[in-house]
Amino acid sequence: MEMNKTEFDKQIGRRIRELREYQHMTREVLAEYADTSIQFLADIETGRKSMTVKTLKNLSLALNVSSDYLLFGSPNPSCPHVETSNLSLLLNNLT
Repeated sequence: MEMNKTEFDKQIGRRIRELREYQHMTREVLAEYADTSIQFLADIETGRKSMTVKTLKNLSLALNVSSDYLLFGSPNPSCPHVETSNLSLLLNNLT
């Protein structure tokens, strides 16, 4: 059975929020990196709104993950995005 659009948007938003929080980023910082508004990012994270391909690309670059991961998640329980996120976290903490 196929997932409805609302549930799909909520799952994408949840992954974005989890990655943002994992990388200790505020919505303000991620919105700036992704060239979008803070309110629109909040709407994406809560599943109230979907996004364009351009916004998806910007968010995946800002979060250092593939757009495939944002869209579909990882079938691998070890979550391959974590290794990249750890590197990002280390780089973000450098002065």
